[in-house]
Amino acid sequence: MKQPTVLERLRASVPPPRTEAQGAQAPQRALSGARRKCSFDLPVELADDLRVLCALQGTKQRQVIEALVTAYVRQHQGLLPSSRSA
Repeated sequence: MKQPTVLERLRASVPPPRTEAQGAQAPQRALSGARRKCSFDLPVELADDLRVLCALQGTKQRQVIEALVTAYVRQHQGLLPSSRSA
């Protein structure tokens, strides 16, 4: 049986959208497709492991980082000003 990739596991870990009873804000806005460059440094061991895992699984590092950031933003979206989440 095929093991799920890192990206598939990350996508599965994204929490479901909050309901109105849980204080959900406006529905999530669609992403524009425009890109903004973000530069950051990772610990060498983490960066090396990410590179190796992505190569083994045929996944781009950008896809994994984007999935992680997307999950984080969705999880904490309630903290954004309401004009940003519409």
